[in-house]
Amino acid sequence: MYIFISALIFAIVVSIDLFVGGLAIGASGIRVSFLCTFVINIVGKVLVGTALICGYYLGAVIPEIVGVWCGFIVLCGLGLYKIGQGVRRTKGDDTKPKTLTIKSSAFLGFVLALDNAVSGFGATLGYMPFAFIWVVLALMLVTDQVVFLSANRLGGLLSQKRHRKINPNILAGVFLVVVAVTKLVFSICL
Repeated sequence: MYIFISALIFAIVVSIDLFVGGLAIGASGIRVSFLCTFVINIVGKVLVGTALICGYYLGAVIPEIVGVWCGFIVLCGLGLYKIGQGVRRTKGDDTKPKTLTIKSSAFLGFVLALDNAVSGFGATLGYMPFAFIWVVLALMLVTDQVVFLSANRLGGLLSQKRHRKINPNILAGVFLVVVAVTKLVFSICL
């Protein structure tokens, strides 16, 4: 039972990145199909699964704080970039809806899973049983698909024309900066 509860908590925590990523992409007006979400999910699970297995077998090679700071820098930098795009945006930028491609989905899945991979590596450093890895991956396959699609739709709703006073790029950037700061604060405090 301990393995399942630990795996469930880990799966929920690492789904937060996907939620924020989906929210930011939706707020930018980018549509994501079920197939693209599946690609994001699979690429992420391969990376996280590899990290879980490496953490299990290799032991403490990378301090967890390194992953926390790397995740903070990437998310905060991306958020500030999106805010900058929103400030410089011209009126004609959003005339047609954008759709995420399969290739972009694979890259996005990789980027979103990087800090989760380091967290997974740290989570299995010799004290979690091997079954933990498979339970985490199974839970993440289900939760991440639902979380990303839901967040993308919610972000899309926030950026619709009736909310056009809010620039979608600025909204997406703010979401990314907030999650970066939140993750950093919680990682340092806990």
